[in-house]
Amino acid sequence: MNSRMYAYVVVSLLTGARTEELRALTWDHMDLVGDSQAIPPVPPHVAVWRSVRAGGDTKTRNSR
Repeated sequence: MNSRMYAYVVVSLLTGARTEELRALTWDHMDLVGDSQAIPPVPPHVAVWRSVRAGGDTKTRNSR
């Protein structure tokens, strides 16, 4: 498995993000360290803020 596909599968499994949400991700959307000194503390996170579907919806008709 190439490294991009491996990363895609691992992030998908570990975060529970939908494939539509993950396809639009870039490394700029990933914060793997967080900021424990901030108030309130910011945990490591992935900024999923859009869908690649036309209407921006992240659910299919069958998943509702």
